[in-house]
Amino acid sequence: MKFSRVGKNARLGDGGLTCTHKNAHATFYSTELQILGLKREMCLKEGIEISDLKTQLSGYGGTKTIYRFGTRVNEALTDVYDASIDDVINDIDEEDLILWYLDDGSWHKSRNTMHLYCNMFDDRETELLAVRIEEMYGVKPVKRIDRKKDGREFNYLYFPRHLVAIFRPIVKRYIVEKGLTDFFYKVGGIEFEDILESVIHLRELDNFVPAYRSWTGARRVDKSAYMVSLHGIIYVNWTNKDKHRQTKFLMGA
Repeated sequence: MKFSRVGKNARLGDGGLTCTHKNAHATFYSTELQILGLKREMCLKEGIEISDLKTQLSGYGGTKTIYRFGTRVNEALTDVYDASIDDVINDIDEEDLILWYLDDGSWHKSRNTMHLYCNMFDDRETELLAVRIEEMYGVKPVKRIDRKKDGREFNYLYFPRHLVAIFRPIVKRYIVEKGLTDFFYKVGGIEFEDILESVIHLRELDNFVPAYRSWTGARRVDKSAYMVSLHGIIYVNWTNKDKHRQTKFLMGA
């Protein structure tokens, strides 16, 4: 069964599903009007009636205004509400993941990596989500724990660099296509370029992993390191102690 995208986002992202009578309705929250505008359009395209935008103060002691809107009850939303979380996870597609990342994901500019927070998931559900993402992109994210100072712990998924090199351009393209200019910070900024993205199409080759590791190792001592493919060879180039260094890997060797 293919579930409502709006319903999946309400259950997984910045929103919620409530069922007080026969059918469920959704509520969406954000400090960013652009994403709520997109979700309102999505609701209307699915034939789901929506309310006007309203505001509320942050419940976490912040100063930003939170915007919200709700929907009327709808059978498609009820299907998502009644479904097991396993069925919802297994129905996640690329746009679902993008929307979830824009809601609950974060970009870490010091390492150029992505995190996807799934606070409501237990360990089994987090593993199921990681497997679903691996099915989509061929790289499995890693379960980690966000430990709060007050003792609370929440699961999140760490996206390795070679998964980021696949997924980040997809998210950036979506941001551009949907006019979500306030969300470029989720992909490192509009000007950010990741050299790994230029060779990620070689990831199925035997020597991609050692070349990638050589590149990341060089990056630890010199941010000028870069990796290119040319004439059947992957080259990892960097400068170390004022001397140019190069390691080459035969593609497929």
